[in-house]
Amino acid sequence: MPWRRGAILAVAGPDQATHCTGNRSGAGGSAPHFQRCVDLGCGTGLMGDLVRPLVAPGGLEGVDLSAGMVAKASQRGCYDQLAGPQQRRQPYDLLLAADVFVYIGDLAPVLQAAASSAAPRALLAMSTETEPPPGSHSLEVATSARGPEDAA
Repeated sequence: MPWRRGAILAVAGPDQATHCTGNRSGAGGSAPHFQRCVDLGCGTGLMGDLVRPLVAPGGLEGVDLSAGMVAKASQRGCYDQLAGPQQRRQPYDLLLAADVFVYIGDLAPVLQAAASSAAPRALLAMSTETEPPPGSHSLEVATSARGPEDAA
């Protein structure tokens, strides 16, 4: 399924994701670049800390399947809202997935859900375990050796 709402940005890690998303609008250092952002699989909130300056007040949401991870992310205090996957607000102009897709086999349903939650011209930024070859704009999605017990 092609991503039709905006763009997919694949980067190797959270620091690269914030660097790339921060340059999206071309605005100066203090203005937020995004009105509504969801951090998919927010875990302990590491990515939330990094993107907080890029998102308008009240617009940063963390989502995780694990209630334990949501509780840990809450301790960081960087998110405006934390929720399970069924309680999301939408539409989002930035969707983040840092170190999340490696735990998921078939990405088609996830990308379909992301597309339905995205505002027009939204950006989906995801991390990958390895960078694509220089000059390449495609990724190969392979089966992960991680089992369900590793995702908790």
